[in-house]
Amino acid sequence: MKDTIVYYGGFALPDKNAAANRVVSNGKIFKALGYNVVFLGADYDESFNGIKTLENGMLCEAHPSGSVQWLKQIVFFKNLKQLVKTQGDVRLVILYNVSFVTLSLAKLFFKKHGIGVCYDCTEWTKFTDGSVLKKAFKYIDEFFVRHFAHCVADSMIVISHTMEKAYKSKGPLLLPPLVDVENPIWNQAVSREKEKFVFCFAGFPDGNKDYINSIVEAFDLINADNISLNIVGITENEFNQMYPDCQISDKIKFMGRLTHNEAIKQILSCDCYIFLRPSDRRNNAGFPTKFAESYTCGVKIITTDVSDVKDYADEDCFIIDSADIEAVGKVMQNVVNGTITDNGIRPLRESFDYRKYITKAQQWLK
Repeated sequence: MKDTIVYYGGFALPDKNAAANRVVSNGKIFKALGYNVVFLGADYDESFNGIKTLENGMLCEAHPSGSVQWLKQIVFFKNLKQLVKTQGDVRLVILYNVSFVTLSLAKLFFKKHGIGVCYDCTEWTKFTDGSVLKKAFKYIDEFFVRHFAHCVADSMIVISHTMEKAYKSKGPLLLPPLVDVENPIWNQAVSREKEKFVFCFAGFPDGNKDYINSIVEAFDLINADNISLNIVGITENEFNQMYPDCQISDKIKFMGRLTHNEAIKQILSCDCYIFLRPSDRRNNAGFPTKFAESYTCGVKIITTDVSDVKDYADEDCFIIDSADIEAVGKVMQNVVNGTITDNGIRPLRESFDYRKYITKAQQWLK
């Protein structure tokens, strides 16, 4: 019988947020190594008790609504305990970005049952929505996760070199956001506009992490007629509410929220993907899934120098030092001027394919 690894956290399965895409790709590594992998994520749309089984066999629990449910889940995590009990052959529980309290209590509980506890850390952030209590808790929790998660967990998975250095005493496994290049999502049939250079941004501005307004303003500085900018993840009305003083060119198309499959199709169809982030502790400790996905798509990329992007960038990646609007506009202009648009098929880049990390994960597990 195969040993089981249980992956637990607030990821919206199967692919409704970046967290889900990360853990599913990581799970493919462990499956390739012979483990049975069980996912228990979160359902942000419905309220129900216990565990719900999705069509693909993955599991989810209702995301807590209200402070009382939220605190109960942090302290008791009863659905996770029940799931592990029913599996019977669990070797490792991987906790994805859970609170330090949950990590500590889970370690105490599962240690008694001879089960290892791993912490998959992808962010150091104080930002959250919700009540004042939740915001205060998150502020304190970030400090303890950043300084002490590796002291509690039996092992660590991290997403950047910054975290790898911070948790080096635990010998963490560094896994950037990974993909499966054989998945149909990366091999969709797309059509490109032959006579137009298309920029694309896909994402939602949560927690002031992305400078969408700077992209819009820089785009307006480009001196060219045959250009457009597609913005996925936000409507024009939502953008106006966030940035009421920002002028919008008629060459910009807001596409609102799309499925992950549709968002990737937009990236595959564009000539250049652009996203801008401040080089702060939060962004340098994490790693932009936007970069991993757009890089895989084979398109040109313009972004700021955050996290480990320079370690993966090639000659079609333009890494700038800041989100200064004039500097960004100049780079966008240079990319348009130096590019001959075509309707051909670009080869996928495979640097983030999960298969390249199987040997590394195998050594870590040993």
